[in-house]
Amino acid sequence: MKIILADGTEVACGWAGASEGCLWVAAEGITLPEAAVLLGDAEKTREIRAVFSESNHMEEVFTGYTRLFNVHEEEGLVLAGLGKEGPWER
Repeated sequence: MKIILADGTEVACGWAGASEGCLWVAAEGITLPEAAVLLGDAEKTREIRAVFSESNHMEEVFTGYTRLFNVHEEEGLVLAGLGKEGPWER
């Protein structure tokens, strides 16, 4: 699977999904610093399209997840957590 950011950048992923206002991405083939810069860019993450299966046209679009609040490595993947902007941050 892969995610496609708003600017068209594609990132290979083991998985991605949202729950309770948080979007979690398990990126592959990218370093921790690269992920922090790429996913920390609010313009790029304002819309993220997760393509689960191209052959079955299975995809989901996540919008508004512009706040990178966690990025770390685990079992060969770079895990990133993104949240939506809340009224407390304005």
